[in-house]
Amino acid sequence: MMNAGEKRLLRNKKAREKYAKDRLNPEWVENRRRIHKKSYTNRSPERVEERKRYYKQQYMDNAEKLKQYQIEYRKRKKQDPEWVKREAILSKERGNNTRLRRRARKQYVVDLLGGKCVICGYNRNLNAIDLHEIEKRFPPEPSQYLKNMRGYEMILDNLEVLIPLCKNCHAELHSGQPLPAEFNKLLADFTSDHEVDEP
Repeated sequence: MMNAGEKRLLRNKKAREKYAKDRLNPEWVENRRRIHKKSYTNRSPERVEERKRYYKQQYMDNAEKLKQYQIEYRKRKKQDPEWVKREAILSKERGNNTRLRRRARKQYVVDLLGGKCVICGYNRNLNAIDLHEIEKRFPPEPSQYLKNMRGYEMILDNLEVLIPLCKNCHAELHSGQPLPAEFNKLLADFTSDHEVDEP
């Protein structure tokens, strides 16, 4: 007889297997991207603010009840040494998997854009390369959109506004000081070479 934790792990495993299988189906992938694109392109600012207010009010209404439930839940679970050990392992695995996914997504996007800083050619460390926006579409910054699949697909749909820059060149670009002529020429050449036609 499985306990609740083992049932949850089994459910999650089956869901991951189904997702991995579906990702091999081009029709499923295209349909998923079409639905996601429709959801983020048709949202009006008023609708976004309305949903934010709604969820904030829901949280405020149930914050105290939720906090008390979490305290009692953890107190009960910490009495079971096996659960504590298993939860520590799972928590570490979840963190590692999330970091690896974000890094792989960023690597793929940077490779699509040339794989290096367009100004100085730096490409030794992926963490030192930023995605600069020609047109502001990813507030506060594009790297935040690599956390989940929907944000990642938004980036893939808007590659024409992104430029890979190392942190030094990126800071110099945003410094507000006049830029050298060759700096502007390299940016203009890269933008013209990576223009994406509208469907």
